[in-house]
Amino acid sequence: MKITAAKLPMHYGWVIVSLCILGNMVGAGTTFWTMAVYIPLIADEFESTRTAVVSAFTVGQITFAVIAPFIGTYFDRKGARGSIFFREYTRGYGVPINFTSRDGISSVSRVDFTFSY
Repeated sequence: MKITAAKLPMHYGWVIVSLCILGNMVGAGTTFWTMAVYIPLIADEFESTRTAVVSAFTVGQITFAVIAPFIGTYFDRKGARGSIFFREYTRGYGVPINFTSRDGISSVSRVDFTFSY
């Protein structure tokens, strides 16, 4: 069944906004609530306290909240092409650096939490 803009009872932009809000609710909710599961594991892995892990997570969330409007404005004006190029350019340098780290593979990019009882 094909839905056209003329058949919708509202402007189709509101459908896009609603889907974006729904996607953000699912994505941000899972990120936020599953973080609580990993706090003890991350604290043990990096030999740190839970307070330090939660503080780092909080600083990251606040930083994202402050920077997000500027990133959105940039994407509105310039488009996503420049950011994709920058990401791939930095990835090209990041992979060799990752594999030449102290232990062969950087422990920062490796997720190998072990569950011990």
